[in-house]
Amino acid sequence: MDTIRQELAALADERRAALMARYFQTGPGQYAEGDVFWGLSNPQVRSIARKWAHLPLAEVEQVLKDTVHECRFAALLIWVRQYPKASPTQKEAIYNSYLTHLDYINNWDLVDLSARDIIGRHLMDKDRDRLY
Repeated sequence: MDTIRQELAALADERRAALMARYFQTGPGQYAEGDVFWGLSNPQVRSIARKWAHLPLAEVEQVLKDTVHECRFAALLIWVRQYPKASPTQKEAIYNSYLTHLDYINNWDLVDLSARDIIGRHLMDKDRDRLY
């Protein structure tokens, strides 16, 4: 059986990956030092994430822990899709897992993609002390 990681890897584009690494500043001492890119476009990642939108929380966490940026992007896309349809218990689990795995949400595009739709929505009607 294919995995989400295998599907993403199959679309790798070395030339585009090099451009993305430069854009996201992955060199020594730079903003995203050491981040790895496969060179997928956002539409490619979104298409694959849509296909895998059913993944259980634990499996999404494994994808989020990947060293490859596009895998983490896909994992967050899955949570962003799952969160609005989730039960209150599932929403709490996604929220808590997000906070537990902040070390993997390590670039501005990952935060922009997910913070509003997971953290923001979760805290909309709750105590927001965590933000301070």
